This record gives sequence, structure tokens and C-alpha cells, in this order.
Amino acid sequence: MKIIVWGIGVIGKRLLNIFPTDSIVGYIDSNVELIGKTYNQVPVISFEKYLSEYSELPLLISPLNNMPIIEQLDKQKVDRYWILSEEPMDMYSFDERRLSDVFESENYDLDAYIIKGNSLYSLFLYDYLLIKNKHVVFLSDNDTETHIKTHGYSAVFNVETESVLDWDLYDELLIEDDYYQSSRERYSQLISCKCSTIDAVKKKYRTYPELKKFKGIHKAQRCVIVANGPSLTMDDLNTISEYNEISFGVNGIHKAGTKSSWRPDYYVLSDINYTNYERDKIIGYDSKTKFVLDGAHKFWEKDVPENVYKFYCSTVYSLKSIDVSDEIEYGIYVGMTVIHVCLQIAMYMGFDEIYLLGADTTSYNTKGRSHFIERSEYVDEALSKRTNHPDLDIQRVVLGYKSIKKFADVRGIRIYNATRGGALEVFERKEFDKLFHYHPG
Repeated sequence: MKIIVWGIGVIGKRLLNIFPTDSIVGYIDSNVELIGKTYNQVPVISFEKYLSEYSELPLLISPLNNMPIIEQLDKQKVDRYWILSEEPMDMYSFDERRLSDVFESENYDLDAYIIKGNSLYSLFLYDYLLIKNKHVVFLSDNDTETHIKTHGYSAVFNVETESVLDWDLYDELLIEDDYYQSSRERYSQLISCKCSTIDAVKKKYRTYPELKKFKGIHKAQRCVIVANGPSLTMDDLNTISEYNEISFGVNGIHKAGTKSSWRPDYYVLSDINYTNYERDKIIGYDSKTKFVLDGAHKFWEKDVPENVYKFYCSTVYSLKSIDVSDEIEYGIYVGMTVIHVCLQIAMYMGFDEIYLLGADTTSYNTKGRSHFIERSEYVDEALSKRTNHPDLDIQRVVLGYKSIKKFADVRGIRIYNATRGGALEVFERKEFDKLFHYHPG
């Protein structure tokens, strides 16, 4: 599979360490100073040169701010492209885990497979399985079949029409759609490559049934989710501790450990790099229960205490919609903030009154104090390399909050914003200092 990547920023460069060797044959970039140069022997070309010399190759759009690029493609009637932010997270893993290693870890040990989905990920998987001498076909609808075939893949059958597929090769199809029930015994394993959704992993290896123990354990209770915004104070943490409020803490909150007696009941981490970087401090932090995303592979390389639980984190970069999970054992959606994860866990646990504190929801590039406690060297280094658009990050954060509010409203779950100031206006405001007159510990 050969492709051209649009964008030679941090994300675009990272793909060389993730994608199969030699799959990226060129970069497109709008920076004229880069045109004609190379990165790791891969040429950087203009869009015009792509149209005249490389148009037979599909494109992968790597920037998160991709609408201007899509508009250019539409204007030139270029329709053979994928958008990286809509691909499964393994396609742009922050720990640069090569896709072949990801596929190896999934133990595809059957002889025949059906791939559902029309993502670039699905095509890389198709190539991988063929190398392993597997019998592979695509499960498609009309749109998927057309899309796959335009990329030179002919091993496609359409579920809406009669097919020449040799059904005897297959034993079971692992989906619940009524259409397939009569033929379940005729299929083998379905590999779902539907982009960026938890449905893609429900029937696969990323299922953590041990998380079911948390379902409903705090029914009709209230909690405080503590974010790390600059409005948060040590007095706030001490107040939560004094009144024995059930609380969540996230990411770098462990740094407050020497300055406050407060400890969160639940400590949640969804940042791969930070989790790997601060592993020892995270393990040593005396929170009762910890939830850590499974994508932090370096964190999980060594044994962890029994109070540390793994979850699948489906990061969503879309500006159109962000889903909400009510089955955290299959995965949790996050749109640029770990607070989205906390809210889904809290609702799963049965909390029906949830307060956000320190959720300032201001830009990552805010000058001065942007966090409750001074940032670590890791965070400063990561922010210095950030080349995407902070305003878009905030849009995704707010979009996620709106999706969660809609989900909560239908279920009678009340979410309030008790942050002092800040920019988050999705939830009704409450004054933090007035929460405890009627709810002593």
C-alpha cells in the first residue's frame, strides 16, 4: 500500500515510524520553503506536483485543521483520500508503535478473515493478513465497495447482493446484525475496522470485563471531578477532603500530594506520553483506584498493583460529533480532555449529581499559568512541539461536553460546573463554596 501524506508536521513525521516501511512515498506541504526537500529520504512536494505526477496514489490528510485541505481536494475533484483523525487510534499512536506490532499483538491465528470497514487501517490490515497467508475479503456496502476498489483492492464482496464468496471457508461472523443471523455458522472471524468507534473493539481483544464491577456502585450519589485548571486551589482540595466528598483526580494532580491531605477516590489518566513519563509517581500516588488507558504501553510493561485498571481510550478528533460510552468495559471516548473520560466513568458508576472543579477550558497555549501546579519538563517540551491549532482543541473539548450533557440529560443525570471563572458554559454554574452547607461528610 503506497500513499502520499499531506502535512509534514509532528504528526505527519511520526507516521514514518508507525506505518509499514516504504508505504509513505511522499509528503505534501503548503510551506513553500519545504518543497523540494526530503525528510528521512521521503520527498516533500507541492499539491500541483501531486496532481501532475502522483495522482494515481491516494492521500492521507494528517493535520487536525483539515477543512482547507479538503476544500482544495474537492475543488480539484480528488476523492481518493483518508483523514487521519477519523482513523482508529492505532494509526497515530503517540508512542509510535508500528502497525505490524499492533497486528501481531492481536493474534490473528485463524485461516480466514472478513474485514468490515473502508479505512486506510483496514487496507494495511488486509495487506498484513495476506502476507501471513490468510484468506481475506472485505465486507462492504455499495459505498465501501466503490471506495475500496478505487484503491486497487478487488477482493470485495457486497452484502446487499449475491456473492461468489466461498461460504464454506467461514465458520462464524462475530456481529449481532439480524441480517447475518441465518448465516452465522458460515462465516469466520469479522475484523471491524470502523473508524474511531468502540464498536470496532467490542468483539475483539480490547475488552476489560473487570471494569463491570464498577457499574452502578455509586447509584444516586454525588461526586466532584477535579480538573487541573489554574483556578483550582489547595484550599479547594482540602475542602473536598474535609467533607469526605467522593472525587476524581486526573493526570498531574499527584503533584499536590505533598501539599494537601486530599486524595482522589478515583485517579484517571488518558495521556499516553504523560502516563509513560510519570509511571513511578503515578504508581506511588496513594489514590484508592486508578484508571489508566491501555495505549500507554510502557506503563503496562511492568506489573502494576491490583487497584490499577486498564481501559480502552478512543480518542476522537472530529469537529462533527463525539460519542459517549455507557459500557466502559468496551472503551471510553475522549475529545481532547481526560475530563470526558471521568464523566463517562462517573455516569457508569451511577452518580447522578456531578460537579466539575478546575475545568477552566482555556487554550493549551494560554500564557502564564495554564495548570493548577507548575508544569513538568515533559509538559513544557510537549507544548513546545505542539503544531496544531489550540482553538480547534478547545472546540473539540466543548463538543465533547455538549455530547455528554445531552447523554446525561436524557438519563436524569445532573452535571454542574463549579469552576471559578473559566470558559466552560455548557453546564449550569454552581458556586463551589456553597456546596457543602447541606452535604457534610
